[in-house]
Amino acid sequence: MASGNAGCDQLLGMEMKNESGDDENYILVDICANLVNKKFSRDLESVIQRATDAGVKKMVVLGTSAHTSKEALRLTRMHPGTVYCTAGIHPHDAKSWDDDTLEALRSVASSPECVGIGECGLDFSKNFSTPECQVEVLEKQLVRTNAAGRNETGWDQHPTYVAWTRPMRRLSQIAHSHQPRMSDSPGV
Repeated sequence: MASGNAGCDQLLGMEMKNESGDDENYILVDICANLVNKKFSRDLESVIQRATDAGVKKMVVLGTSAHTSKEALRLTRMHPGTVYCTAGIHPHDAKSWDDDTLEALRSVASSPECVGIGECGLDFSKNFSTPECQVEVLEKQLVRTNAAGRNETGWDQHPTYVAWTRPMRRLSQIAHSHQPRMSDSPGV
């Protein structure tokens, strides 16, 4: 089940057999565990336990801002081998990008517990951040995702977790413009 991608390979770990021992390999991964949401703060441990009891082997907590990316990394260290994180800025939080954001995301992304860049993308339906700001921040994340090697930046081979509501055409144009650099960095 190895993907050839360092972040994905780390998340999946070794190949796993299904419960009946058949040759079919699988693992149940929650790739959008919103565990940094305040409503889970009182019973976070029981939320994680219920998920593992239900068969979830790994959880990925998505970074949607510099703050939530750091919080997600903190959770990975409390639950090693089960909880992983991404580092990114959601389109709704694009307006939060400042001079310190890139370094904060690089710091999280360079951690071995970080398995992806994002959640980034475009959402022009609510415009919590202006469309122009969303495009600019998405571009920064895509460029950084495909920058120099992991040892320098932590952004090299991580998959990119992209979310969009509207507009698909604009997102496709941006992704296409980054395609030469993205060929070795898959998306989710």
